[in-house]
Amino acid sequence: MAQFNLGSQHKKIKFVGSITKSKITNSSGCGALVEFPGFSGIMGGQNLWDLKGTKKFRIHEKALEDYLKKDYFLQVSSEIQNAKGYEEAYKIPVLRFPEYYYCPSCHELDYARRLAKNFGANKDITEPLLCSRCKNVELIPSRFVMACEAGHIEEFPFFWWVHRGEKCENPRLMLEYKGYSGGLESIIISCATCKKSNSMKNVLNKEATRSLRCNGKSPWLGKSATCDCGREVRVLLRGATNIYFPDTVSALTIPPWSTAVQKSISENIDFFKMSFVNGVSESARKAISDNFFDDNGLGEILSCTKDEFFRQLGLRLTPNNQQIIDPSDFRKDEYRAFVGADVNDDMFKTESAQIDERLLPYISKVKLVKRIRKVNVLTSFRRIDAFSQFSAPLSDIAEKWLPATEMLGEGIFIEFSKISIENWEVRVGSRYEQMKSRYNDNRMGRGICSFSNKLVLVHSISHLIMRELAYSCGYDAAALSERIYVSDEDSDIWMAGVLIYTTTSCSDGSLGGLVRLGQKDRFMKVISSMLKKAIWCSNDPICIETQEQLDNTANYAACHACSFVPEIACEFGNKVLDRVAVVGKPGHEELGFFSEFNRNT
Repeated sequence: MAQFNLGSQHKKIKFVGSITKSKITNSSGCGALVEFPGFSGIMGGQNLWDLKGTKKFRIHEKALEDYLKKDYFLQVSSEIQNAKGYEEAYKIPVLRFPEYYYCPSCHELDYARRLAKNFGANKDITEPLLCSRCKNVELIPSRFVMACEAGHIEEFPFFWWVHRGEKCENPRLMLEYKGYSGGLESIIISCATCKKSNSMKNVLNKEATRSLRCNGKSPWLGKSATCDCGREVRVLLRGATNIYFPDTVSALTIPPWSTAVQKSISENIDFFKMSFVNGVSESARKAISDNFFDDNGLGEILSCTKDEFFRQLGLRLTPNNQQIIDPSDFRKDEYRAFVGADVNDDMFKTESAQIDERLLPYISKVKLVKRIRKVNVLTSFRRIDAFSQFSAPLSDIAEKWLPATEMLGEGIFIEFSKISIENWEVRVGSRYEQMKSRYNDNRMGRGICSFSNKLVLVHSISHLIMRELAYSCGYDAAALSERIYVSDEDSDIWMAGVLIYTTTSCSDGSLGGLVRLGQKDRFMKVISSMLKKAIWCSNDPICIETQEQLDNTANYAACHACSFVPEIACEFGNKVLDRVAVVGKPGHEELGFFSEFNRNT
């Protein structure tokens, strides 16, 4: 698997470690805190990337380029292998953060530049920092940082925590573990000069830092990047899951952009944009296109004529005058591609599957998606709350590109019966009003869809099928993902479907095991087994009767034992789920979409 090589932003670039390239739009994107052997840092923003030699890493997806108003996306890779190793691979900057370290031997707590004897050593590869007092004892980075909902992040103010505003001449901070609980109350921060001390017991509470305000620091944009903020701050653990939530926009490559001709045009789009500048006549453009076609032997490779290539080129270069106001618009076009005629393109290949007659009242279409290409683009990120109204930028200036990953894979598309869903919606009535309120209050579903009873049903079925497929096809549960297609009330197209798929950044894609389970007999077994398991949960009767989750996550009858999947597989973070919507519950079987199916099988 391709990996990144990362360099720190000191005078001499140093190799600090590697990550898989798919993580650049996920847990290790710009502004994320990362851990490497002997080094803790924060991923540098776009403004710190060196774009020299990155042309070969560019990828294109017209729908996303039109929506985000970008020229291209960048998927960097370290697939280059030669005698120089990482020196010839692309390097993404990572800066040391946090800078507070402590020594487990002498317990001193200070900035690394003052505490480490080998800080700034002139070596090609970073090495663990060593205490200047204790010879070869490795320093440990601070576990605590401070952040605000706007995405700013800074060092935890240890001096303030101990002294609470009082002055201390020549302070010398110490960090010690006392007691046997292993909790934060056992961490004591003290000052060797004035003897004041304070434990970290309540440091994660909101009230602990209520008197402090954010200083607007953005270390991923550079050491001196600051702005006026003044918001309340929260203390977070360095490895906490709420320290980084990537904001991404994704799209599938669908007709007409999924053909081999369009793939060839995208790979050379920079050449055509430079050649077809304003003022170049139609005949001159045709001559440039024909020469390119002949010089690269595209007639044999693409099995098309020069005229067809020129027509496709004109389609690609024509500006999109239709304003895309929301990423949900991508889903409408994708849905039309799935429910339409079968396609056999280079980057999008679908085949209609037969459906067992027992499932026809509930499922109107199953498509075997034998080839898909998904482009995932990182646009910004959030801290503390994944649904916060604030987002942090990836760069301090407007860039004409964004980090992205290109994923290839396979899947199964399922469209549910419109008549059966409408009948089910009548039966459930106002059951989901409370869930709707939580959904709207927490700003869920950005760029996907607004809340509806139909969403609860489709999403709940999706999770139950994913769990069953994980058992049946041998894929790890985290390898499967969902793409929900549910229309809003005012939409120009009715949608109720789901794509369950698996993708990989490898150029070969996946191996076909998932697609085979969409075939008639196998799919029937998957659905039957899924529904039987959904009737009962090991946490029943508590789970099946739940309509008020304690954590206010917009779920009803759903838990880890019956409905949850790994969060990276779910578009809603394991929210908007109700097993009752699928199979009903004792005494109220009519609430289940598949209740009649269960009675007859």
